[in-house]
Amino acid sequence: MKTSLLLLCFFILAAIIQQLSPNITFFGNIKFPFFSSIMVYACFRLSKRNAWICSLLSAIIFDSLEPGPYGPALLTYPVITFLILKFRNNLFHEGLVTQIICGGMCYFFITLTSGFFFLITNIREIDFFLLKLIGSLFLGSITLPICSYLLSNSIPSEERGRIR
Repeated sequence: MKTSLLLLCFFILAAIIQQLSPNITFFGNIKFPFFSSIMVYACFRLSKRNAWICSLLSAIIFDSLEPGPYGPALLTYPVITFLILKFRNNLFHEGLVTQIICGGMCYFFITLTSGFFFLITNIREIDFFLLKLIGSLFLGSITLPICSYLLSNSIPSEERGRIR
């Protein structure tokens, strides 16, 4: 229960920070993915059941915060969660290289899916899509290690038997 309330507080804080932070115009007006980084970090730390609950609820919240239709995060977050849960026992989730690669790939995948979603539905223009993909790879690889460092003492690892 304590972990769930902490996660909820961190997600609310990440949503506020992400919505209030300015767009990075150099990377095609994208923002730092604080919300997605907390979801990825939680998937590495929580049990399988709690990781799926966290993934689906955060996907609904993330889609409600982003302009456009519901759907991109509802498609990508479960895929990311599935991949993390499948390979997390083989990954050193506290390692900097793993966090850089996973953070970059996850935000890249979210941006790619959102771009295809907007292209198919023709709801939003896709300006500087390649620049956004490169920027999402870069920003995701920066944000996940920062969030992991800040949350490492707050969210205990449930899947490896280290519940505090």
